[in-house]
Amino acid sequence: DADLARRTLLGKNENIDVSEENKQKSGDWEEYVGNIPYEVGRIPAVPAATTVFPYTGGFVSALMHQFKVFPAMLKYARAHGAEGSSVVMSSTCNNDQQMCTHYAMLAKG
Repeated sequence: DADLARRTLLGKNENIDVSEENKQKSGDWEEYVGNIPYEVGRIPAVPAATTVFPYTGGFVSALMHQFKVFPAMLKYARAHGAEGSSVVMSSTCNNDQQMCTHYAMLAKG
């Protein structure tokens, strides 16, 4: 059910503005959402490397994450993760705290 999936995804992030006014500014909401491929699932509970890193939402933060944080997490996960497994990383950022938390699974799930 697309409506249930949308409510589930939007319920995870309180900062997403789904008001009627914003929908009108953004164009056809259903057409936009309908074109985004996604799946809802649960990540298995496995050992993981975690790190927190400052986040401002700006260009410099994006560069630091792309060229410093992600490569370091990838290198660590490859060195300490399960042999032969792909590296799976997940990130979440909090605008209020100006901090991102990054996870890299170290075992097969």
